[in-house]
Amino acid sequence: MNDIIFQLGPFTIYTLGLSLAVSYLAGIFYFWRRGRQEGFPSDSLLDLTFLASLFGLLGGGVFWAGIILGGGLTLLIFSRLKGWSPLRVAALASLALSLGQALGFLGAEAAKYLPFAFYPAFGYFFLWLTIRFLINRKVEPGYAVSLYLIASGGLIYLAEWLRPLKAVLESGWNLNYSTAGISALLGLVLLVFLVARKTLFRVKR
Repeated sequence: MNDIIFQLGPFTIYTLGLSLAVSYLAGIFYFWRRGRQEGFPSDSLLDLTFLASLFGLLGGGVFWAGIILGGGLTLLIFSRLKGWSPLRVAALASLALSLGQALGFLGAEAAKYLPFAFYPAFGYFFLWLTIRFLINRKVEPGYAVSLYLIASGGLIYLAEWLRPLKAVLESGWNLNYSTAGISALLGLVLLVFLVARKTLFRVKR
């Protein structure tokens, strides 16, 4: 399939590149918009999205590991410096990421880059709806973050399994499978912590 949408001399726009750009911008805009609705300053939200995107790329953003490590650490440090609740900001980021990833996988399906990409796309879209429901219902934000990490781990694994060309290093280590496992594990650890904290708080009272 010809992946070229438009070409003028050396300037070429590809289906996959355009879809990834659209999904990224949609996620950024949605995070900024929801953040403003939650009372966060507009300029600070834009600063956070810029820094998280930058350090996500520097951390190896072509893989999920770079986004989780680089972007996640940036979000944690920035939130602490601003006096924000890291879990509350992370819940909004999870909401925006799930929407952006759903659109990105739909673009990968349109470009025929990833076979059956509509499966992870549907999964991320359902995840977006679920996290949106939790946030709108004012549920403890940590549960939304935990859900994103666990579900995203499974969806990353599914997407990698569907890829004809695996993200395998020279050593034979599959980075995306490992990232999927780490993401799910972090989500489970956070979930256990939240449940244990709530239980201990009840006992203490």
